[in-house]
Amino acid sequence: MKSTTDKVALLICVAFTAAQLVILALFGYTPYPDSDGYWLLAEDSLRHGEPYPVVSKLHEMRFLWNIGAVQLPELSLFLFGSITPLLVVYSILKGFTAWLLYDITKNILKTSLISYSTFYAPRSTFHALIPLILYILYPANYGESTSLLSELPFTFFMMLAVCCFVRRKFFLSGILLAVGNWIRPFGLIFLSAFILVWIIESIIHKKGNSAPCSTLHAPRLLLSYLLTLALIGSINYARTGLFFYQATTGWMSLTEYGYSLQGKTIQIEDADQYDILEKDAVWRKYFIRWIKENPKEYLREVPLKIARTYVSDNVNMCAFLPDKAERTYLYEELSMRSLKKDFPCYTAVQTLTVCNLAFYFLLWFLALAGCVTLIRRRNIRPLVLPLSVLVCGTAFLALAGHGETRFHIPFMPFVILLAGYSFLYCPLKNEKNRLD
Repeated sequence: MKSTTDKVALLICVAFTAAQLVILALFGYTPYPDSDGYWLLAEDSLRHGEPYPVVSKLHEMRFLWNIGAVQLPELSLFLFGSITPLLVVYSILKGFTAWLLYDITKNILKTSLISYSTFYAPRSTFHALIPLILYILYPANYGESTSLLSELPFTFFMMLAVCCFVRRKFFLSGILLAVGNWIRPFGLIFLSAFILVWIIESIIHKKGNSAPCSTLHAPRLLLSYLLTLALIGSINYARTGLFFYQATTGWMSLTEYGYSLQGKTIQIEDADQYDILEKDAVWRKYFIRWIKENPKEYLREVPLKIARTYVSDNVNMCAFLPDKAERTYLYEELSMRSLKKDFPCYTAVQTLTVCNLAFYFLLWFLALAGCVTLIRRRNIRPLVLPLSVLVCGTAFLALAGHGETRFHIPFMPFVILLAGYSFLYCPLKNEKNRLD
């Protein structure tokens, strides 16, 4: 039976979902370049009567884009002749993601909190409302479901995988990781984070902590993850003759980014002779060669890529732009350069963007305060999972990414979770040292 706090959280999530649907109805589709790209590929695949990627184009394609992010709108177009039903589903998934944040927080605190005689320890279910409230107050969480970008469905599946992980449902967690990876190839980040959690948990357990060690369950998660990838790859192999289970944009993006730093462009000679997997291997070869020739430049770019990833949070505000369908460049008005140039004479959407930026930086400040709060009390266990995700995600983007603001979106629920910890030891009436 759900507690009163659970019911309150559920009502909040329902209201949050309803707000997503209202925004979708009022502001309509947002034509981000990648979103339009997914839509066009979905329509092209339908014309050929097969799922993306089209077999006859495997040699024409420069790379394989996010498979699930194309196949989902293709399914919506096939069933309904429109992407609107999918956007409605995305709005609902956004609401479920809010609930998952609440549930993850609640379960982490139930298993991780340590009571101290000199502090008031809040009930874990009550405290779990704080990250949820921060999540729904965060302006960037509105309007995301007005496009086909891959971040929203990917984040939902990753949060569902994390929820299963926290609940010790490791086999199911591995399956969900692989499904999310099918939409956006960031599954390895969360798999690495889970492994890091296991390593730290083992160390804590060996030092005599009473918390159960889940390291022995690691093979179940890894097995289910690999089996699901194998299943996805086998289905694609049966249809196309090529074994693939995720996008192949990584090596190409890294190679082009590296050579662009020197003002150069690079292409694959006789590209039509290679299929998408062979092209991916060529891009990998080019990138490894570039690193060997430019190791200092590669390392010099690492902090810059981190800065570009986290410096701003303006992307989702594009959903509220007027006449967005007619704009040639959607991000111009909301870029940091434009906000600086137009100050203080802002449009309504620019004002909203500045408020969102202020909230974004506040979340990071509160996240830091939350870390300090728990470290000072020598209670690091609630920090392990969210910090593992942020560390692994940042390292992955710094070493194997090219630095883009959108890339930090799947990590924001964990920043918000940490931000909620800053309120962890606030007194709650006279409920001393009580946990649910």
